[in-house]
Amino acid sequence: MNKNFKNIIIDLIYLILGIGLLVLVISIVNTSNFVPNISLCASYPNVLCETPIIRNILNIFSLKFWVSIISYLIIGMTTFSILEFIGLKSTGGVGGGNAKKWTRYGWIAALILSPIFLLLLILYAD
Repeated sequence: MNKNFKNIIIDLIYLILGIGLLVLVISIVNTSNFVPNISLCASYPNVLCETPIIRNILNIFSLKFWVSIISYLIIGMTTFSILEFIGLKSTGGVGGGNAKKWTRYGWIAALILSPIFLLLLILYAD
């Protein structure tokens, strides 16, 4: 098998596992009853919780949100550590060219896309 094709397959496996774990953890935490619904809108109703957009943004202060983020990090780090121990190591970058330039572009893309991802996670957590 070609080295570049193998790297693409491994990166695709990591991508599918990352997104799948996120969806799985959020669905388990939101549908289960072992995590109490402690948030600004559930504890005591206020005027801000009447509008849907602000209520979804205020869900960042809920206990279920933080439990899902922490459990995603724990499960994700252990899963990816096991995969790297087995031998499925991610390439982590581009095969050729200037690695520092591509790393800088990766950090810039992460800084731009992280707030968007966090906002979508908050809005669709219900």
